[in-house]
Amino acid sequence: MNDRLPLEECQAFYSGIRDGLAVFNRVLLGRLLEESPTERARSELLPVIAVEFGPPASAAHPAIFKRFLRSLGVPESETHESADLLEPTNACAAEVEALCNMSWCELLARLLVGETQGPVVFPVILDALRRNYGLSSFDVQYFSIHATHDKKDTEILFDLLARTVKSQADEDAVLRVVDEAFDGGRYLVTGCRLEPSPRYRFADYSSSMTSGSMRKKAVDVSEPTEFPAESPKGASEAREVGISLERVVDDANAAPIREIVHRAWAALRPRSYDEPLPSHPRPTDIGAVRHLLQGARRSAQEWEFVVAPRLLQMCPDLDARVLLWQVAHASYGTRRSEVPAMKLLTDLLSALSHENETSVAEEPSRKAALRQSSFLELVSRGLVAENLIALECLPVVKGALLSAPSRLRESDLTYFDRARRDAGLGLEVGIDFLARYAAADAVDGLVERALHHALDASPFAPFAPFAERARSPHSRRHPDVTATIA
Repeated sequence: MNDRLPLEECQAFYSGIRDGLAVFNRVLLGRLLEESPTERARSELLPVIAVEFGPPASAAHPAIFKRFLRSLGVPESETHESADLLEPTNACAAEVEALCNMSWCELLARLLVGETQGPVVFPVILDALRRNYGLSSFDVQYFSIHATHDKKDTEILFDLLARTVKSQADEDAVLRVVDEAFDGGRYLVTGCRLEPSPRYRFADYSSSMTSGSMRKKAVDVSEPTEFPAESPKGASEAREVGISLERVVDDANAAPIREIVHRAWAALRPRSYDEPLPSHPRPTDIGAVRHLLQGARRSAQEWEFVVAPRLLQMCPDLDARVLLWQVAHASYGTRRSEVPAMKLLTDLLSALSHENETSVAEEPSRKAALRQSSFLELVSRGLVAENLIALECLPVVKGALLSAPSRLRESDLTYFDRARRDAGLGLEVGIDFLARYAAADAVDGLVERALHHALDASPFAPFAPFAERARSPHSRRHPDVTATIA
Protein backbone atom coordinates (compact mmCIF):
# COMPACT_ATOMS: atom_id res chain seq x y z
CA MET A 1 0.00 0.00 0.00
CA ASN A 2 3.03 2.29 -0.17
CA ASP A 3 2.67 2.84 -3.91
CA ARG A 4 -0.04 5.13 -5.19
CA LEU A 5 -2.42 3.73 -7.79
CA PRO A 6 -3.54 6.18 -10.47
CA LEU A 7 -6.84 7.64 -9.26
CA GLU A 8 -8.75 6.18 -12.20
CA GLU A 9 -7.56 2.66 -11.33
CA CYS A 10 -8.50 3.12 -7.68
CA GLN A 11 -11.96 4.37 -8.69
CA ALA A 12 -12.42 1.44 -11.08
CA PHE A 13 -11.46 -1.13 -8.42
CA TYR A 14 -13.81 0.14 -5.73
CA SER A 15 -16.76 0.87 -8.02
CA GLY A 16 -16.20 -2.58 -9.51
CA ILE A 17 -16.80 -4.36 -6.20
CA ARG A 18 -20.02 -2.52 -5.28
CA ASP A 19 -22.27 -5.32 -6.61
CA GLY A 20 -20.21 -7.92 -4.77
CA LEU A 21 -20.70 -5.99 -1.53
CA ALA A 22 -24.43 -5.74 -2.29
CA VAL A 23 -24.58 -9.52 -2.68
CA PHE A 24 -22.81 -9.83 0.68
CA ASN A 25 -25.27 -7.47 2.37
CA ARG A 26 -28.41 -8.60 0.60
CA VAL A 27 -28.06 -12.29 -0.22
CA LEU A 28 -25.49 -13.72 2.18
CA LEU A 29 -26.98 -12.11 5.29
CA GLY A 30 -30.52 -13.04 4.24
CA ARG A 31 -29.45 -16.64 3.63
CA LEU A 32 -27.84 -16.82 7.08
CA LEU A 33 -31.13 -15.78 8.70
CA GLU A 34 -32.95 -18.31 6.53
CA GLU A 35 -30.64 -21.24 7.29
CA SER A 36 -30.07 -20.63 11.02
CA PRO A 37 -30.70 -24.06 12.58
CA THR A 38 -31.96 -22.69 15.89
CA GLU A 39 -33.20 -19.47 17.42
CA ARG A 40 -30.14 -19.49 19.65
CA ALA A 41 -27.73 -19.65 16.70
CA ARG A 42 -29.53 -16.79 14.99
CA SER A 43 -29.55 -14.74 18.20
CA GLU A 44 -25.79 -15.13 18.53
CA LEU A 45 -25.27 -14.14 14.90
CA LEU A 46 -27.48 -11.05 14.98
CA PRO A 47 -24.83 -8.66 16.40
CA VAL A 48 -22.77 -9.38 13.27
CA ILE A 49 -25.67 -8.84 10.87
CA ALA A 50 -27.67 -6.03 12.46
CA VAL A 51 -25.05 -3.28 12.09
CA GLU A 52 -25.09 -3.71 8.31
CA PHE A 53 -28.52 -2.10 7.98
CA GLY A 54 -28.46 0.97 10.20
CA PRO A 55 -30.82 2.52 11.21
CA PRO A 56 -30.94 5.20 9.95
CA ALA A 57 -30.42 4.49 6.27
CA SER A 58 -27.37 6.77 6.21
CA ALA A 59 -25.66 4.50 8.77
CA ALA A 60 -26.21 1.30 6.75
CA HIS A 61 -22.87 -0.05 5.52
CA PRO A 62 -23.79 0.04 1.80
CA ALA A 63 -24.75 3.72 2.20
CA ILE A 64 -21.42 4.48 3.89
CA PHE A 65 -19.56 2.69 1.08
CA LYS A 66 -21.53 4.68 -1.48
CA ARG A 67 -20.47 7.89 0.28
CA PHE A 68 -16.85 6.73 0.07
CA LEU A 69 -17.20 6.17 -3.69
CA ARG A 70 -18.51 9.70 -4.13
CA SER A 71 -15.65 11.16 -2.09
CA LEU A 72 -13.23 9.24 -4.31
CA GLY A 73 -14.76 10.94 -7.36
CA VAL A 74 -16.64 7.94 -8.77
CA PRO A 75 -19.47 9.14 -11.06
CA GLU A 76 -22.89 8.96 -9.37
CA SER A 77 -24.18 6.49 -11.97
CA GLU A 78 -21.48 4.03 -10.88
CA THR A 79 -22.22 4.20 -7.14
CA HIS A 80 -25.54 2.32 -7.25
CA GLU A 81 -25.89 -1.44 -7.08
CA SER A 82 -27.12 -2.96 -10.33
CA ALA A 83 -30.89 -3.20 -10.79
CA ASP A 84 -30.45 -6.74 -12.12
CA LEU A 85 -28.31 -7.90 -9.18
CA LEU A 86 -30.24 -11.16 -8.76
CA GLU A 87 -30.69 -11.85 -12.47
CA PRO A 88 -28.76 -14.64 -14.27
CA THR A 89 -27.20 -12.04 -16.58
CA ASN A 90 -25.47 -10.13 -13.76
CA ALA A 91 -21.73 -10.58 -13.25
CA CYS A 92 -22.46 -11.76 -9.69
CA ALA A 93 -24.88 -14.49 -10.80
CA ALA A 94 -22.49 -17.34 -10.00
CA GLU A 95 -21.86 -15.98 -6.50
CA VAL A 96 -25.59 -15.55 -5.87
CA GLU A 97 -26.30 -19.10 -7.03
CA ALA A 98 -23.51 -20.48 -4.86
CA LEU A 99 -24.84 -18.68 -1.77
CA CYS A 100 -28.36 -19.96 -2.44
CA ASN A 101 -27.04 -23.54 -2.35
CA MET A 102 -24.76 -23.28 0.69
CA SER A 103 -25.40 -24.99 4.02
CA TRP A 104 -25.40 -23.16 7.35
CA CYS A 105 -21.75 -24.09 7.99
CA GLU A 106 -20.69 -22.94 4.54
CA LEU A 107 -22.55 -19.63 4.89
CA LEU A 108 -20.84 -18.97 8.23
CA ALA A 109 -17.48 -19.70 6.59
CA ARG A 110 -18.25 -17.30 3.73
CA LEU A 111 -19.18 -14.56 6.19
CA LEU A 112 -16.01 -15.27 8.17
CA VAL A 113 -13.88 -14.51 5.12
CA GLY A 114 -15.44 -11.06 4.81
CA GLU A 115 -15.18 -10.28 8.51
CA THR A 116 -11.49 -11.24 8.85
CA GLN A 117 -10.43 -8.47 6.48
CA GLY A 118 -11.36 -5.59 8.73
CA PRO A 119 -9.08 -6.04 11.74
CA VAL A 120 -5.84 -6.32 9.72
CA VAL A 121 -6.29 -5.02 6.18
CA PHE A 122 -8.66 -2.07 6.56
CA PRO A 123 -6.46 0.07 8.86
CA VAL A 124 -3.76 -0.10 6.16
CA ILE A 125 -6.25 0.67 3.40
CA LEU A 126 -7.82 3.68 5.10
CA ASP A 127 -4.37 5.11 5.90
CA ALA A 128 -3.29 4.74 2.26
CA LEU A 129 -6.55 6.25 0.96
CA ARG A 130 -6.15 9.30 3.18
CA ARG A 131 -2.46 9.73 2.40
CA ASN A 132 -2.61 9.17 -1.35
CA TYR A 133 -5.95 10.74 -2.31
CA GLY A 134 -6.49 13.38 0.36
CA LEU A 135 -9.63 11.79 1.81
CA SER A 136 -10.89 12.72 5.27
CA SER A 137 -11.57 10.36 8.17
CA PHE A 138 -15.28 10.81 7.44
CA ASP A 139 -14.74 9.78 3.81
CA VAL A 140 -13.10 6.48 4.82
CA GLN A 141 -15.52 5.68 7.66
CA TYR A 142 -16.55 2.44 5.91
CA PHE A 143 -13.04 1.07 6.52
CA SER A 144 -12.60 2.43 10.06
CA ILE A 145 -15.92 0.90 11.20
CA HIS A 146 -14.92 -2.53 9.92
CA ALA A 147 -11.39 -2.20 11.28
CA THR A 148 -12.79 -2.16 14.82
CA HIS A 149 -16.20 -3.85 14.78
CA ASP A 150 -15.06 -6.88 12.78
CA LYS A 151 -12.67 -7.97 15.54
CA LYS A 152 -15.62 -9.02 17.68
CA ASP A 153 -17.56 -10.31 14.67
CA THR A 154 -14.72 -12.65 13.78
CA GLU A 155 -14.66 -14.09 17.29
CA ILE A 156 -18.43 -14.66 17.21
CA LEU A 157 -18.17 -16.51 13.90
CA PHE A 158 -15.30 -18.72 15.03
CA ASP A 159 -17.22 -19.62 18.16
CA LEU A 160 -20.35 -20.44 16.15
CA LEU A 161 -18.38 -22.58 13.71
CA ALA A 162 -16.60 -24.40 16.52
CA ARG A 163 -19.94 -25.47 17.96
CA THR A 164 -21.62 -26.12 14.63
CA VAL A 165 -19.13 -28.21 12.67
CA LYS A 166 -19.71 -31.81 13.77
CA SER A 167 -18.27 -33.98 11.02
CA GLN A 168 -15.31 -34.24 8.71
CA ALA A 169 -17.60 -33.43 5.79
CA ASP A 170 -18.67 -30.18 7.50
CA GLU A 171 -15.05 -29.32 8.19
CA ASP A 172 -14.00 -29.99 4.61
CA ALA A 173 -16.88 -27.87 3.26
CA VAL A 174 -15.98 -24.95 5.52
CA LEU A 175 -12.30 -25.02 4.57
CA ARG A 176 -13.22 -25.27 0.87
CA VAL A 177 -15.42 -22.15 1.09
CA VAL A 178 -12.71 -20.22 2.95
CA ASP A 179 -9.99 -21.18 0.46
CA GLU A 180 -12.15 -20.49 -2.61
CA ALA A 181 -13.15 -17.06 -1.30
CA PHE A 182 -9.58 -16.06 -0.48
CA ASP A 183 -8.34 -17.31 -3.84
CA GLY A 184 -10.72 -15.34 -6.06
CA GLY A 185 -12.46 -12.03 -6.70
CA ARG A 186 -11.90 -8.96 -4.53
CA TYR A 187 -10.25 -10.99 -1.77
CA LEU A 188 -7.18 -11.50 -3.94
CA VAL A 189 -6.50 -7.81 -3.36
CA THR A 190 -7.79 -7.19 0.15
CA GLY A 191 -8.02 -10.67 1.69
CA CYS A 192 -5.93 -11.71 4.65
CA ARG A 193 -5.32 -14.45 7.15
CA LEU A 194 -4.86 -13.26 10.72
CA GLU A 195 -1.48 -13.88 12.30
CA PRO A 196 -0.92 -15.18 15.88
CA SER A 197 -1.31 -12.35 18.34
CA PRO A 198 -2.52 -11.80 21.93
CA ARG A 199 -5.41 -9.87 20.33
CA TYR A 200 -6.68 -12.95 18.48
CA ARG A 201 -7.23 -16.46 19.76
CA PHE A 202 -6.77 -18.13 16.41
CA ALA A 203 -4.07 -18.17 13.77
CA ASP A 204 -4.50 -21.11 11.45
CA TYR A 205 -8.10 -22.04 10.77
CA SER A 206 -7.46 -25.68 9.92
CA SER A 207 -5.53 -26.48 13.11
CA SER A 208 -8.04 -24.58 15.26
CA MET A 209 -10.90 -26.50 13.74
CA THR A 210 -9.50 -29.87 14.65
CA SER A 211 -8.20 -29.01 18.10
CA GLY A 212 -9.59 -30.77 21.13
CA SER A 213 -10.97 -27.61 22.69
CA MET A 214 -12.93 -26.79 19.55
CA ARG A 215 -14.20 -30.34 19.36
CA LYS A 216 -15.34 -30.15 22.97
CA LYS A 217 -17.29 -27.00 22.22
CA ALA A 218 -18.88 -28.61 19.19
CA VAL A 219 -20.62 -31.19 21.34
CA ASP A 220 -22.58 -28.81 23.55
CA VAL A 221 -25.00 -26.91 21.31
CA SER A 222 -28.32 -27.37 23.05
CA GLU A 223 -27.94 -25.29 26.21
CA PRO A 224 -30.60 -22.58 26.63
CA THR A 225 -29.75 -19.01 25.76
CA GLU A 226 -29.97 -16.48 28.57
CA PHE A 227 -31.92 -13.38 27.58
CA PRO A 228 -32.30 -10.20 29.64
CA ALA A 229 -35.47 -9.89 31.68
CA GLU A 230 -38.20 -7.81 30.05
CA SER A 231 -38.26 -4.28 31.40
CA PRO A 232 -40.93 -3.68 34.07
CA LYS A 233 -41.84 -0.40 32.41
CA GLY A 234 -43.99 -2.40 30.02
CA ALA A 235 -45.65 -1.54 26.76
CA SER A 236 -45.03 2.21 26.76
CA GLU A 237 -41.28 1.61 26.81
CA ALA A 238 -41.59 -1.27 24.35
CA ARG A 239 -43.04 1.09 21.77
CA GLU A 240 -39.95 3.27 22.09
CA VAL A 241 -37.16 0.70 22.13
CA GLY A 242 -34.95 1.58 19.20
CA ILE A 243 -37.84 2.15 16.79
CA SER A 244 -36.92 5.14 14.69
CA LEU A 245 -38.75 4.46 11.47
CA GLU A 246 -37.25 6.59 8.72
CA ARG A 247 -40.07 7.59 6.42
CA VAL A 248 -39.11 7.44 2.77
CA VAL A 249 -42.63 7.70 1.36
CA ASP A 250 -44.74 10.66 2.38
CA ASP A 251 -48.11 9.90 3.92
CA ALA A 252 -49.97 11.39 0.96
CA ASN A 253 -48.74 8.46 -1.16
CA ALA A 254 -49.36 5.86 1.53
CA ALA A 255 -52.86 7.08 2.49
CA PRO A 256 -54.64 5.69 -0.62
CA ILE A 257 -53.01 2.29 -0.05
CA ARG A 258 -54.11 2.33 3.58
CA GLU A 259 -57.68 3.02 2.43
CA ILE A 260 -57.54 0.08 0.01
CA VAL A 261 -56.27 -2.23 2.77
CA HIS A 262 -59.00 -1.28 5.24
CA ARG A 263 -61.72 -1.31 2.58
CA ALA A 264 -60.71 -4.84 1.50
CA TRP A 265 -60.62 -6.00 5.13
CA ALA A 266 -64.05 -4.54 5.85
CA ALA A 267 -65.48 -6.17 2.73
CA LEU A 268 -64.05 -9.60 3.49
CA ARG A 269 -65.19 -9.86 7.10
CA PRO A 270 -68.94 -10.12 6.46
CA ARG A 271 -68.34 -12.82 3.83
CA SER A 272 -66.01 -14.73 6.14
CA TYR A 273 -68.13 -14.78 9.31
CA ASP A 274 -71.88 -15.16 8.97
CA GLU A 275 -72.87 -16.70 12.29
CA PRO A 276 -74.25 -14.55 15.13
CA LEU A 277 -71.60 -13.68 17.68
CA PRO A 278 -71.73 -13.37 21.45
CA SER A 279 -70.84 -9.92 22.67
CA HIS A 280 -67.74 -11.20 24.51
CA PRO A 281 -65.69 -14.31 23.74
CA ARG A 282 -65.22 -16.39 26.88
CA PRO A 283 -63.26 -19.51 25.99
CA THR A 284 -63.13 -21.79 28.99
CA ASP A 285 -60.83 -24.40 27.45
CA ILE A 286 -57.26 -23.30 28.13
CA GLY A 287 -56.12 -26.00 25.72
CA ALA A 288 -57.92 -24.24 22.87
CA VAL A 289 -56.15 -20.97 23.66
CA ARG A 290 -52.83 -22.77 23.88
CA HIS A 291 -53.49 -24.37 20.48
CA LEU A 292 -54.16 -20.92 19.02
CA LEU A 293 -50.89 -19.58 20.46
CA GLN A 294 -48.99 -22.54 19.06
CA GLY A 295 -50.35 -21.48 15.68
CA ALA A 296 -49.09 -17.97 16.39
CA ARG A 297 -45.69 -19.43 17.12
CA ARG A 298 -45.70 -21.31 13.82
CA SER A 299 -46.55 -18.07 12.00
CA ALA A 300 -43.76 -16.27 13.87
CA GLN A 301 -41.30 -18.97 12.85
CA GLU A 302 -42.36 -18.61 9.22
CA TRP A 303 -41.87 -14.86 9.42
CA GLU A 304 -38.46 -15.03 11.09
CA PHE A 305 -36.98 -17.97 9.16
CA VAL A 306 -38.67 -17.67 5.74
CA VAL A 307 -40.55 -14.45 4.99
CA ALA A 308 -38.19 -11.85 6.51
CA PRO A 309 -35.00 -13.41 5.04
CA ARG A 310 -36.65 -13.76 1.62
CA LEU A 311 -37.85 -10.15 1.67
CA LEU A 312 -34.39 -9.00 2.72
CA GLN A 313 -32.90 -10.69 -0.33
CA MET A 314 -35.63 -9.39 -2.67
CA CYS A 315 -35.81 -5.75 -1.52
CA PRO A 316 -35.22 -3.65 -4.65
CA ASP A 317 -33.07 -0.97 -2.99
CA LEU A 318 -31.17 -0.08 0.16
CA ASP A 319 -33.91 2.13 1.62
CA ALA A 320 -36.31 -0.81 1.45
CA ARG A 321 -33.80 -3.12 3.18
CA VAL A 322 -33.28 -0.62 5.99
CA LEU A 323 -37.04 -0.24 6.48
CA LEU A 324 -37.57 -3.99 6.43
CA TRP A 325 -34.80 -4.47 8.97
CA GLN A 326 -36.73 -2.23 11.38
CA VAL A 327 -39.52 -4.81 11.34
CA ALA A 328 -37.21 -7.83 11.44
CA HIS A 329 -35.02 -6.45 14.19
CA ALA A 330 -38.11 -5.68 16.28
CA SER A 331 -39.20 -9.32 16.20
CA TYR A 332 -35.68 -10.77 16.45
CA GLY A 333 -34.93 -8.62 19.50
CA THR A 334 -31.51 -7.49 18.29
CA ARG A 335 -31.01 -4.96 21.05
CA ARG A 336 -29.58 -6.27 24.31
CA SER A 337 -32.36 -4.64 26.30
CA GLU A 338 -35.08 -6.63 24.52
CA VAL A 339 -36.19 -10.21 24.79
CA PRO A 340 -36.96 -11.72 21.34
CA ALA A 341 -40.69 -11.93 20.67
CA MET A 342 -40.40 -15.66 20.01
CA LYS A 343 -38.90 -16.12 23.49
CA LEU A 344 -41.82 -14.24 25.07
CA LEU A 345 -44.35 -16.39 23.22
CA THR A 346 -42.51 -19.60 24.11
CA ASP A 347 -42.48 -18.60 27.78
CA LEU A 348 -46.21 -17.88 27.65
CA LEU A 349 -46.90 -21.29 26.13
CA SER A 350 -44.75 -22.96 28.77
CA ALA A 351 -46.66 -21.13 31.49
CA LEU A 352 -49.95 -22.36 30.04
CA SER A 353 -48.80 -25.98 29.80
CA HIS A 354 -46.55 -26.02 32.89
CA GLU A 355 -43.79 -27.65 30.83
CA ASN A 356 -41.00 -26.54 28.51
CA GLU A 357 -42.31 -25.64 25.08
CA THR A 358 -40.41 -26.87 22.03
CA SER A 359 -40.39 -25.62 18.45
CA VAL A 360 -43.48 -26.48 16.43
CA ALA A 361 -43.12 -28.68 13.37
CA GLU A 362 -42.63 -26.96 10.03
CA GLU A 363 -45.06 -27.39 7.16
CA PRO A 364 -42.80 -27.96 4.11
CA SER A 365 -45.53 -27.19 1.57
CA ARG A 366 -46.28 -23.79 3.13
CA LYS A 367 -42.57 -23.02 3.38
CA ALA A 368 -42.02 -23.91 -0.28
CA ALA A 369 -44.99 -21.79 -1.36
CA LEU A 370 -43.69 -18.78 0.56
CA ARG A 371 -40.26 -19.15 -1.03
CA GLN A 372 -41.85 -19.14 -4.49
CA SER A 373 -43.84 -15.95 -3.82
CA SER A 374 -42.90 -12.65 -5.43
CA PHE A 375 -41.69 -9.66 -3.44
CA LEU A 376 -45.07 -7.90 -3.57
CA GLU A 377 -46.94 -11.11 -2.70
CA LEU A 378 -44.78 -11.54 0.40
CA VAL A 379 -45.26 -7.88 1.31
CA SER A 380 -49.04 -8.13 0.92
CA ARG A 381 -49.33 -11.30 2.93
CA GLY A 382 -46.47 -11.25 5.44
CA LEU A 383 -46.45 -7.54 6.23
CA VAL A 384 -49.93 -6.23 5.46
CA ALA A 385 -52.56 -8.95 5.83
CA GLU A 386 -51.24 -10.97 8.76
CA ASN A 387 -50.23 -7.86 10.73
CA LEU A 388 -53.62 -6.26 10.15
CA ILE A 389 -55.39 -9.33 11.54
CA ALA A 390 -52.98 -9.50 14.47
CA LEU A 391 -53.50 -5.81 15.33
CA GLU A 392 -57.25 -6.25 15.41
CA CYS A 393 -57.30 -9.56 17.25
CA LEU A 394 -54.44 -9.50 19.75
CA PRO A 395 -56.30 -7.41 22.38
CA VAL A 396 -59.30 -9.75 22.12
CA VAL A 397 -57.11 -12.85 22.48
CA LYS A 398 -55.37 -11.32 25.48
CA GLY A 399 -58.71 -10.49 27.10
CA ALA A 400 -59.98 -13.99 26.44
CA LEU A 401 -56.87 -15.49 27.99
CA LEU A 402 -57.19 -13.34 31.09
CA SER A 403 -60.84 -14.36 31.44
CA ALA A 404 -60.06 -18.07 31.10
CA PRO A 405 -59.57 -20.15 34.24
CA SER A 406 -55.80 -19.98 34.65
CA ARG A 407 -53.27 -18.49 37.01
CA LEU A 408 -51.84 -16.08 34.47
CA ARG A 409 -51.31 -12.48 35.47
CA GLU A 410 -51.11 -9.35 33.35
CA SER A 411 -47.31 -9.44 33.70
CA ASP A 412 -47.25 -12.92 32.14
CA LEU A 413 -48.73 -11.54 28.91
CA THR A 414 -45.92 -9.23 27.80
CA TYR A 415 -45.92 -11.01 24.45
CA PHE A 416 -49.19 -9.36 23.42
CA ASP A 417 -47.85 -5.82 23.89
CA ARG A 418 -44.70 -6.65 21.95
CA ALA A 419 -46.66 -8.40 19.21
CA ARG A 420 -48.99 -5.43 18.78
CA ARG A 421 -46.04 -3.05 18.54
CA ASP A 422 -44.29 -5.24 15.97
CA ALA A 423 -47.49 -5.76 13.97
CA GLY A 424 -48.15 -2.02 13.84
CA LEU A 425 -44.65 -1.36 12.56
CA GLY A 426 -44.88 -4.20 10.02
CA LEU A 427 -48.22 -2.99 8.69
CA GLU A 428 -46.92 0.53 8.12
CA VAL A 429 -43.79 -0.69 6.32
CA GLY A 430 -45.93 -3.03 4.19
CA ILE A 431 -48.20 -0.15 3.18
CA ASP A 432 -45.14 1.94 2.33
CA PHE A 433 -43.78 -0.85 0.13
CA LEU A 434 -47.06 -1.20 -1.76
CA ALA A 435 -47.15 2.56 -2.27
CA ARG A 436 -43.60 2.57 -3.64
CA TYR A 437 -43.37 -0.59 -5.71
CA ALA A 438 -46.83 -1.82 -6.71
CA ALA A 439 -48.71 -0.58 -9.76
CA ALA A 440 -51.79 1.34 -8.64
CA ASP A 441 -54.19 -0.97 -10.45
CA ALA A 442 -52.59 -4.09 -8.90
CA VAL A 443 -52.90 -3.18 -5.22
CA ASP A 444 -56.56 -4.19 -4.80
CA GLY A 445 -55.93 -7.68 -6.15
CA LEU A 446 -52.72 -8.15 -4.14
CA VAL A 447 -54.37 -7.12 -0.88
CA GLU A 448 -57.56 -9.13 -1.41
CA ARG A 449 -55.64 -12.32 -2.23
CA ALA A 450 -53.35 -11.79 0.73
CA LEU A 451 -56.29 -11.31 3.11
CA HIS A 452 -58.00 -14.45 1.82
CA HIS A 453 -54.80 -16.43 2.44
CA ALA A 454 -54.32 -14.87 5.86
CA LEU A 455 -57.90 -15.54 6.94
CA ASP A 456 -57.41 -19.19 6.01
CA ALA A 457 -54.04 -19.50 7.73
CA SER A 458 -53.73 -16.93 10.52
CA PRO A 459 -54.02 -18.43 14.01
CA PHE A 460 -55.82 -15.26 15.07
CA ALA A 461 -58.53 -15.54 12.40
CA PRO A 462 -61.08 -17.20 14.74
CA PHE A 463 -61.01 -14.03 16.85
CA ALA A 464 -61.55 -11.66 13.91
CA PRO A 465 -65.34 -11.41 14.37
CA PHE A 466 -64.90 -10.51 18.03
CA ALA A 467 -62.35 -7.89 17.10
CA GLU A 468 -64.84 -6.39 14.63
CA ARG A 469 -67.39 -5.92 17.39
CA ALA A 470 -64.86 -4.19 19.59
CA ARG A 471 -63.60 -1.86 16.88
CA SER A 472 -64.99 1.59 16.20
CA PRO A 473 -66.76 1.70 12.82
CA HIS A 474 -65.11 5.06 12.12
CA SER A 475 -61.56 3.88 12.76
CA ARG A 476 -59.38 3.78 9.67
CA ARG A 477 -56.02 3.35 11.31
CA HIS A 478 -55.05 1.49 14.43
CA PRO A 479 -54.08 4.04 17.12
CA ASP A 480 -50.98 2.04 18.15
CA VAL A 481 -49.62 2.37 14.61
CA THR A 482 -49.50 6.14 14.85
CA ALA A 483 -47.86 5.92 18.27
CA THR A 484 -45.29 3.47 16.97
CA ILE A 485 -44.01 5.62 14.12
CA ALA A 486 -44.43 9.05 15.69
